Amino acid sequence: MTHFTNLNYCYFFKDSYYFKKNIHHKHLKDYNKNLLYRRSLRLVLNKRIYKYLSKNKEELNKYLNHININLTSILKKDKSLTIQDVNFYIQTITEEYIKRAIVENSDLEDKRLKKLQGISENGELINGYELQKLSERFKKLDNIYKKMTLNPDKVKDEAIKIIKNSDINLEDVLVKIPADKLNVFYEMTIKAEREILKNDIKIYIKRNIEEFYYLISKSTLGFDEKVDEAHSVYIVLIIENKKQDNYLKFLKQQNKNYSENLNIDETSIKAMFEKFSNQKNEEAILNIKSDVSLIINDFIKFKGYDEKRTKARLVNLNPLKEYLKGNGKEYITKDLESLTLEDVRKLEDILSEATPKTRAKDMMNKNIFDLVEIRKKKQLKRYGFNTLKGVADDTKLFWKYYCKYINKTQDKEIFDSFSPHLIVNKKNFEEGIIEEEYRDFNNTELQILLDENFNEKEVYRLLINYPRTFWAFIFGLVLGMRLAEIAQLDIEDVKKHVEDNEEYYYLYLNANNGKSLKNQNAHRNIPIPNLILDLGFLNYLELRRKRGLTKVFDIPKSGENVITGYFARVFKKFLNLEDSKVCFHSFRQTFITKINELAEAEEELNANLKRIYGHSEGTTTNTYLGRINPKKGLEIVNKEIERDNLNYSNLISTMGKYYNNKIIKSLNMDSSFAYNTASLVRPKMTRKI
Repeated sequence: MTHFTNLNYCYFFKDSYYFKKNIHHKHLKDYNKNLLYRRSLRLVLNKRIYKYLSKNKEELNKYLNHININLTSILKKDKSLTIQDVNFYIQTITEEYIKRAIVENSDLEDKRLKKLQGISENGELINGYELQKLSERFKKLDNIYKKMTLNPDKVKDEAIKIIKNSDINLEDVLVKIPADKLNVFYEMTIKAEREILKNDIKIYIKRNIEEFYYLISKSTLGFDEKVDEAHSVYIVLIIENKKQDNYLKFLKQQNKNYSENLNIDETSIKAMFEKFSNQKNEEAILNIKSDVSLIINDFIKFKGYDEKRTKARLVNLNPLKEYLKGNGKEYITKDLESLTLEDVRKLEDILSEATPKTRAKDMMNKNIFDLVEIRKKKQLKRYGFNTLKGVADDTKLFWKYYCKYINKTQDKEIFDSFSPHLIVNKKNFEEGIIEEEYRDFNNTELQILLDENFNEKEVYRLLINYPRTFWAFIFGLVLGMRLAEIAQLDIEDVKKHVEDNEEYYYLYLNANNGKSLKNQNAHRNIPIPNLILDLGFLNYLELRRKRGLTKVFDIPKSGENVITGYFARVFKKFLNLEDSKVCFHSFRQTFITKINELAEAEEELNANLKRIYGHSEGTTTNTYLGRINPKKGLEIVNKEIERDNLNYSNLISTMGKYYNNKIIKSLNMDSSFAYNTASLVRPKMTRKI
């Protein structure tokens, strides 16, 4: 039987390929010598996959490299593995690899990808799902996308080609869509196809992540995070560079480009030796039991944080990790055992002089020492008070855990006075800097958003592609809801209450089905006012119900950032932000300010208002106020809308046209649910230290 030669981490013996790897004895249990580990791929792979890989050298190499990278990562974390453990990890890694490597396409998708096929310079067939054709097609559509308003004929021609390759009948399009709306439809078609291609490229990256390691920073840990980072960077590379004859070759050049930027002179050589020396010292420290990353992970597990809070804790503890790592100059690598009160004071000072890290290219992979230099050089703002208070609180809690469970000989009080937030306040005061806070909207600004951003063209675009963004705006502005509350809404949370033969619709906010609310008072009823019914919310809801969906909006975890990003761009474009700050949460702040005016005018009880927007009476520790009667709640919200004097007529007209002037005001829904039913409040439990 013929077989491949010169494979990485592999050899062929007795009709089987074997994975091989030298494993240092320090990673293995009961071993005092290094081990040449070997495992037959016939034992790891099923027959179909083994047969496929044994005929495709490139795919086999990818698979072997993937096993090696992931196994190396596991070995670094665990130093007491048995051979059975290694076998188990390889099997697990393989199953995950196969799961993400096999992508099944529908007939329609196959048709679309087949259309992308081409012939290379060497006369070889390039499949539509390969990187070259996907990248070329995306580049072409991106160029059209950027110049849509300048060249409508080109947009039309390309859109018609896309429609013909889809399951949409072009004649139906021409009949059903008014002539004056066709250009908008063609533009949407281009945008939609561009997004589909972006997703196709992401699928390719997911299947071939090893080809994209040049684009991933070393600090990126999880597989999904690596895919997201590689995808974002690669898309930018396509957009910002001219069309490439060979995108794989272009990809490999990125690593070369980074290397060519190095200027080796006497100073650089000296710095390299210092860096090498520091790295050796760092490796020696990280190999002992006081590895701060491992201890932080143990601390997170001990506290039992959920995914969202885990991310926040890791961010807040990162400054301590970076300080311990040092900068190779005046700050040398240290371990937790050698921390002193002097180190705490130094860390305080560094944090008080650093600027917040952003997603800008020149900020990627910067540590706290770099952020200090960047702030001083560019005269940027310091970290905010609340951000540093979070860092201080989490660092103190972590240190308390470390001293109680890891190293009882360490001084447990050295972080007691750790207060970088207070130092920032003092420095800002001395320099006459006032920390800018987020503020409410005024009615002029809100009317500009309603009239200029949410015009007919933009509303149609959002309703067709991103209805979640449109309705998030309405629910934030009219109901004062938090974005996280909007994102979690289940269809069963929309309730109907009947009283005196009148129907009242409301949102029953709760923490069922894995949802999470901010506090006990967030468990509340929110009335759906006449305005939201006039905008066709029940039309939208009924369509979701008919499709058998369970969520009101399709907002994944990353979707909240997409929505806030959209509004950040809108605020920048339409509102003057030179002397003020607004964000999506400003809709809620504005709603609370306005509805509280009803209490100030003695038209409504303060407690009833707080039942709607989810604050307690007095302070957050006061007694839970309970759920408001939907009839009373509707009366209050309708009254606030009437007093507000914002003009929604254009938006109502647009929504009427969108739903062919058939706005639903009543749905056939069960109304037996008692509005005052108590929902289960799950306290956010974490273990005490």
